[in-house]
Amino acid sequence: MDEVTGGHRIALHVVGGSDIGLGRPAPGTTDAQIALAITLRLAEIRTRLDEGDDDHAIFAGTPIGRLVSRLSAAPSATSHPTIGEQSPRDGAVHLVAVHLVLVATRATVPARSGLADAASAGYGPSDFGQVRSTRPIADLVRDYARRHVAQVSVEELAAPTLALGRSWTVEFLHREVDGVRAAGAAGTPWQLLLGAGASGIVLGVMFELLLHGAPFELHAGDDTSSTIEFAARSSPEALHRWLVRHRLYDMLAELDRRWNRLARRQAVDVAWLLTDLTGHRPDDLRWSLDAPARAVLAGAVQASFAEGLARQEITDGAAARTWLHEFALEHTPPAHRDEVLGMLAVPGYTRIAIAPTRAADVAEPLAALLHPDVVTWHDDVKRLSHGSLATVPTPPASVLALQDDWIRGQHQAGPLADYPAWPVGESAPDQRTVLLLRTAATNQEANDAALASLVDGLAAGDILLVEFTTPQAGPSSPHPRVSTAVPVPVDETNVARRPGLVDTCRARLWAALLDVRGADLVDEVAVALPAGPKALVIATMLAAVDFSLHAAAPLRVLTAHATHTGQGPGLTIDVSEDDDRALASLGLDETLAHLAAWALANLDLSVAERLLRRGSVRLRSLAADVATLRRDAFGIVPIADGTAGHPDRTSAAEVRLAIARLRLCATIVDRHPWDTAYLASMVLDHTFRTLPARPPIDGLDPAPHASGPGPTGGPQGKAKTSPHPRLDLWENVRVDSDGGRRNLNAWRNRHPLSHGIRPSGPPRRTGGRAEAIVVPTAEEIRTQVAATENRLRRALQHDYPTLMATAPNPDVLVRQHADLLGRIRAHAGQEVWAARAANGSLAAAGAGTSVRTGAPSASRVSTPSATSTAESK
Repeated sequence: MDEVTGGHRIALHVVGGSDIGLGRPAPGTTDAQIALAITLRLAEIRTRLDEGDDDHAIFAGTPIGRLVSRLSAAPSATSHPTIGEQSPRDGAVHLVAVHLVLVATRATVPARSGLADAASAGYGPSDFGQVRSTRPIADLVRDYARRHVAQVSVEELAAPTLALGRSWTVEFLHREVDGVRAAGAAGTPWQLLLGAGASGIVLGVMFELLLHGAPFELHAGDDTSSTIEFAARSSPEALHRWLVRHRLYDMLAELDRRWNRLARRQAVDVAWLLTDLTGHRPDDLRWSLDAPARAVLAGAVQASFAEGLARQEITDGAAARTWLHEFALEHTPPAHRDEVLGMLAVPGYTRIAIAPTRAADVAEPLAALLHPDVVTWHDDVKRLSHGSLATVPTPPASVLALQDDWIRGQHQAGPLADYPAWPVGESAPDQRTVLLLRTAATNQEANDAALASLVDGLAAGDILLVEFTTPQAGPSSPHPRVSTAVPVPVDETNVARRPGLVDTCRARLWAALLDVRGADLVDEVAVALPAGPKALVIATMLAAVDFSLHAAAPLRVLTAHATHTGQGPGLTIDVSEDDDRALASLGLDETLAHLAAWALANLDLSVAERLLRRGSVRLRSLAADVATLRRDAFGIVPIADGTAGHPDRTSAAEVRLAIARLRLCATIVDRHPWDTAYLASMVLDHTFRTLPARPPIDGLDPAPHASGPGPTGGPQGKAKTSPHPRLDLWENVRVDSDGGRRNLNAWRNRHPLSHGIRPSGPPRRTGGRAEAIVVPTAEEIRTQVAATENRLRRALQHDYPTLMATAPNPDVLVRQHADLLGRIRAHAGQEVWAARAANGSLAAAGAGTSVRTGAPSASRVSTPSATSTAESK
């Protein structure tokens, strides 16, 4: 293998028959005839070179001829010219590179041998059926190129596949020569030629350059010599669509003030909502809860529940519980209220079995909820509504349908009217709707077999197929799981030899996609690579990236492995997925990082993790770190011996993290004080959870109590019995307070998502209601957090002194959170932050919704609250 050293740029070319002037074989040409034609042509060129013929004339009109001419005429590499700069001599675009890397493939399996024979010889599907080696062509091309380019090397791959292109690139980027990283190191600019050889190799190289962050340009190897625009059509509008689909209205409000009202409602920002309703902001932040005020807050609960489902937040279930209560009260005739709410197991009403006759008498939409699966879900929600963050009950279909109906109504007016009414829940894997982009094959039988393999690989409920067709390759035959099939005709002549048509075909496919009914509502966009003419393959790939951003949907890359004949791919053998999602690097990663950073800053850890997992492998490593933080902060920590923790009782490992968990919650107190109280109370309830019988927990044997007052200042004794059992230590601390002030738990109970609209306990015939609501200030909650930490620390040191001696630094989770936030923001680029600076951050517009400094007008109250943060409901 030739050695590559030194230099600043790399030009890569996959050699093929067109480099020596051979066209596409005519139908019916045998492998032997093709091999003979190559041999004769190589001998002819070698003779002419030996006789001193003009080598540029010999290779004129070939991809390698055009490339070598530009490289040899390019400015010196030592001048560090801009890639693709204009030459002062002739105005042509010159590719500048120090190294020319030629990629060849070698024959590995006899032509058309059976799969069993290939497997027995140690070859997999990606190697199967490679007919001939292109090394002889590469050797000749290398000798020609070395006459004009200083450094030329030949790299040999086993087969012309995307997978081998990727594996070679990884090896090349990390290759060392004499202990020094070679010129292929990440950061070295590349120019890739889309010309003679297999497009699969070029795609594989692209994928790895994207994942390694190496800069590159793609150039057409035809007579246009054009630079192919490889960037995605990323734009502020694409980011807005992702924010709308995932219902991240708080971030939208930072970018565009028109979204402020929706953001405040989703966050259940009580002070802003009631100031906006009444035009008055009391100094003590206390509002009477009359019918209009209650209706506004009930609407906020509805928004928080429905939009929280779209965000896939991990919550304590309070929003679901409160939504069901409010929805049932609103839609139940007064004469049937006790009976219907009893059937739905609403607390405070006598529980009764669902009567089918009553369900038939109650009008929709309430009738859809009078079903056993709704009651089971509601029971689970109530059971998990006091601190269990380990399990999220999935709403039944009838509940999800009601949320989708509500969402569709919201998209009828206001800023949402400009966007599709994306559903709140994700479809089950086998019920997904997938938009599939591909290029049709010339052989109808092979084409239909390839489509069937792709459909099987997707395993979706419905597929929208959009495919390029040519005069030689007609549309695919109907398939039962393809509900929509849209052909995109390409009528240009000789498209197989014209990679410069990429931009034209990309625009044509984009226009067709915009006209496909329901395409922007799909759950996923998939693209099949690399079969087809080069221009169509690249155009399909880039259009898939573009549309995944437009539809705010994840992108999946499928590679069809096929037998290879002398005339190109034959029968599809299997389909694999690009698990690294390299194409997400083209804009999608940046968008996802923006969203994830925003969610993480608000402690929406589950949202941040899910967003990062939709990106490339570069983001998914960060997702794993967010998952670890979420487990340590809000989840079930493995027990000290490494075994899994228990969802229904705590462990010494979690109790050891109690103070650190409280401090992490406190990081949002300035922006979201009420949320801080809610989140902290809920997380500590989770941290000290136990079974009703309070069995012993390994590592939590309390120290013997001395007589007299306990660590919190009150008398020793067992905590009161609770329907949601917690360790006695926390049961005492959580209800304690300073000077009669509300503690964190009391503030949590007074939130609209908890009992702020309708108190707990037996309801009156009116359905039960609170008379007033008071919003806490940041200073008030900060004081309560500090008091709770002090009481909790004393109690822990009193009851578990040995355990607390090994507790981690109380800021350990805060530090992990800050580190993760910085690392994610490094992937987010600058567009969003620049837009925020240009528009003026809403957070800078006021000191906060909860600071009692007179009575600013409603228009000045502009700091978002985030009561809908993922772990804060």
